[in-house]
Amino acid sequence: MIELGFVIKGYPGSGRKIEAEPDLDLVSSPDLVQGAFMGDAVFKVGAVDFSTKFGWVTLLDWCLRLTVSLDDLATKDSRRFQFSESDDFVSFERRQGDLLISCSYDLAVAAVGYGELKSAVRDFVDDRLKWIEREFPAAMRNQAMPDVFSRLRRPFPPLREE
Repeated sequence: MIELGFVIKGYPGSGRKIEAEPDLDLVSSPDLVQGAFMGDAVFKVGAVDFSTKFGWVTLLDWCLRLTVSLDDLATKDSRRFQFSESDDFVSFERRQGDLLISCSYDLAVAAVGYGELKSAVRDFVDDRLKWIEREFPAAMRNQAMPDVFSRLRRPFPPLREE
């Protein structure tokens, strides 16, 4: 069983939430992708918990790193992504039909089918993008969002009027 989720907390220490800014459509691309929707990722595979407890992971960056990694694993035997704010990483390795997952911040290793994880990530990313579109329409008008959707291999939805 795979559990993917995200808990938004805001900036560590201050709790500031860029997504609460009234001009979210005008914030810089780094502020939107690497500053808004900040908190911790929930990532559990069976009994193994790879969830972050850093407080500074962002939802869009997490979605991008998972999606790009799994896309790469379609043709590669291993993939590792490093978090942008530290030396911590999550690693994936194909072994005998399974995908082994490990990370720098926990000693555990989990095995899961590639297709199962890819499907879980796709569903999680789609759900979170729909949530942003519904709850934060100004984010969808930000110049960075078409690029985010493109990198996630998703069509950019038509903008809705407020």
